[in-house]
Amino acid sequence: MSNEPASRGCVGLRGDEKTPADRASNRPEQPVLGISRVLLAVEELDRGVGFYRDILGCRLLVVTSDTALFECGRTQLMLTQTPPVGLFLLSSLVFFRVDDIQLSYSTLSSKGVLFEQVPSKVLEFGGFEQWVAFFRDWDWNLLGIMSERPSPRTDDSEQRLG
Repeated sequence: MSNEPASRGCVGLRGDEKTPADRASNRPEQPVLGISRVLLAVEELDRGVGFYRDILGCRLLVVTSDTALFECGRTQLMLTQTPPVGLFLLSSLVFFRVDDIQLSYSTLSSKGVLFEQVPSKVLEFGGFEQWVAFFRDWDWNLLGIMSERPSPRTDDSEQRLG
């Protein structure tokens, strides 16, 4: 067994070394940077909001008629009210954070990933747009890539300070 640091993952990292996620922006061949959002299906949205906000202490960002979005550290949690299908609910959906969704879409597609949806804008909130694209892994789990970028300005006037 070698004493050399492992070349993959965080095994063998010293305190002064960067993690793979920290190095991701320097590695254009790595299309995902980390987990951005996890979507969980719930049968009753109000009950789910109460649990994640009041019991677990997640910060509630926004609630709509069928979804709630929480901030949980650097990862967002989205609850969606989903009616049962037979005996099962949609369980979860992991969104991987990417810098450039078009580039990641192209890179993953070139590696054989079959997307179910091309990159599409799904939300504009707080001066940012969120873009997602969906694909499945080899076990047929639904996954997504997600990027945020500033919303384009709606007017051409310059903002001036003081």
